Amino acid sequence: MYYVLFGLMLSSVAFDIFGLNHVLPIVGLILQWIGFCRLQHETIWFRLCFWSTTIRTAIQICEIGLKATIWRSMVYQTTIYQGINILDLILTFVIIICFWLGMRAIRCSLTEQIENRAAGWLLLWYVVLFLLAFLQLGNVLGLAMFVLYFVIFYKLFKLSAQIDANGYQVQNTATIRSERYFAGMVSIILVLCIGIGYLCFHQYPMEWQEISKETQMTQFDNKIYQHLKLLGVDEYVLQDLSAEDLALCKDAIRVHVEKESSISSLNNEYEQDVLTLNFTHVAIELPSENENAVWRIIHHFQWSEPLDFYGTEGMKLWPTYLTRDENWIKFSEITGQALYDSDGKTYYAPYYSIYEDNYEVDTVFWGEQTHNDSFVAFSYPKGGETYRGYVTYAAKELVSNSTIASWVNYAHCRSAVSYPVRTAVDFLKATNGKTDFFYTQQALQFYPPEIE
Repeated sequence: MYYVLFGLMLSSVAFDIFGLNHVLPIVGLILQWIGFCRLQHETIWFRLCFWSTTIRTAIQICEIGLKATIWRSMVYQTTIYQGINILDLILTFVIIICFWLGMRAIRCSLTEQIENRAAGWLLLWYVVLFLLAFLQLGNVLGLAMFVLYFVIFYKLFKLSAQIDANGYQVQNTATIRSERYFAGMVSIILVLCIGIGYLCFHQYPMEWQEISKETQMTQFDNKIYQHLKLLGVDEYVLQDLSAEDLALCKDAIRVHVEKESSISSLNNEYEQDVLTLNFTHVAIELPSENENAVWRIIHHFQWSEPLDFYGTEGMKLWPTYLTRDENWIKFSEITGQALYDSDGKTYYAPYYSIYEDNYEVDTVFWGEQTHNDSFVAFSYPKGGETYRGYVTYAAKELVSNSTIASWVNYAHCRSAVSYPVRTAVDFLKATNGKTDFFYTQQALQFYPPEIE
């Protein structure tokens, strides 16, 4: 019974420190499994508890393994996962109900009646907890429920001692060896799942292709390339543009360029292991059918140091048609590509995904707010150099001579071991826990009439 009670306690309470919220639930389920394994022959209710705990342990193993991959947020949205989540919730209540019925059956079988109904109070506690969570009142009565929780378990431990004092004998057919095998098997499976997650499912699949010398020469000879170069666009930016994006800059009228660098270290201190991400922001005015100007914005980035890429990269974009939405409209979709060099060759790939997303952010001062941002998700392979890339889009004025303000938020995973694993885009949506991510925010801001 002590295995069961300690298991219920550990699997019910989550401490979000030192990873205990991930460790304690599975430890609690293993303890429950051992306890119910020894009690399953006492009554059918404990046998149901045993099998329900076995299923919940398997679900928890899958959950822990899934958290070691970058795909968990995608899996969370599937119907199958939601069904499994509901099943896990149902099994939690099945275990509590059957535990109550099992304890009630044992109390009734005793020659001397015991007036301790703590198992029933535990069931009621879970029902109230579920209702508070459903009504979002947990913060109001959280302390009272916490105190009541320990009072109930004190009564349960007392009930177990009272049953022993009445001379109740358990028909224990389980062996310590089988219990050790089970705990060891669960531990090995967990290590394998987490290891496979880190090794095989920590990066986006990217379609890298080599840029041939012929393609590069064709790019250099392009009239649009040479025209933009004369207007002031840096050649390293032009070399990285795809043929499609370069063609969209045809007949450029004028160009504005801004350059910035973001410097940080692995410990957020300007000491050693410095990371430098250089940005080149380019605004190109294009011909328009009326007096309202059309501008193509290019945000080019390049890492100065060779890096070890452990996971994902991400960008959150605030285009000028969003930051100045009354003065600008969207004129084209966001495009771009990632590039890197290796052994004297240049490789490129389209980003894994570029998309807009509506999401909720819970802020301290303003509560829950809805955001609509554009995101770019991608990954780099290890062993390369000169990692770089760009994003580009076009916007059209609604009001003449409007200020241009285009922002880029960049996140780079810099930790080989981080649990639960999250993508750079997940980080950009939450913007917290910056210890495992390099983060920078850069912007192109200027007033078009002031440039030559």
